[in-house]
Amino acid sequence: MSGTPEGPTPGDRIYIRAGGGVDIEPRRVLRFLIAACMLALLAITIVLTVSAATHNSRQTELQQHGVPVEVTVTQCVAFGSGIGQTVVGYSCRGAYALGGHPYNDVIAGIRGFHPVGQKLQAVAVPSDPGLLSLADAVAKKHSSWTSYIPPIIVGAVTVALALSLILWPKGRQPVETGPASDLVD
Repeated sequence: MSGTPEGPTPGDRIYIRAGGGVDIEPRRVLRFLIAACMLALLAITIVLTVSAATHNSRQTELQQHGVPVEVTVTQCVAFGSGIGQTVVGYSCRGAYALGGHPYNDVIAGIRGFHPVGQKLQAVAVPSDPGLLSLADAVAKKHSSWTSYIPPIIVGAVTVALALSLILWPKGRQPVETGPASDLVD
């Protein structure tokens, strides 16, 4: 046994044969992360905009084409907070007839618990019978531009990120390297 250790020592420079070293440029990594966040925010903006448009469309449809129906509650289930210790709302289903056909759908506009068998006044759309809401809720709610506030905010953040990528200085700092004789085989 010789007293010479095999392999690199803490003071040695690491050399990967036929590949050189790996240089990670922090500015490029940061630009990539900003671009990835921007794409995620763009997707969220699109989803929120479609959701707001759908909500407004449903509200308008109920108000303009809805007909009164009497709904009998068939099920009412509470849903809780994230840990399940606090009831934050209820989802109720109800049976009703529209155009001579029976339906059993979720009743929109429910705020509190309703016992099974309770009769409620609601509004349904004949061309889309699954579109059902309490009559009080239809009378109080209107299509509004305020449902577009969240996508506007997320969109503004997305635009700010896009501008930061466009205006970000792209100059690259030269990397100092030693002579090729420093590399170890």
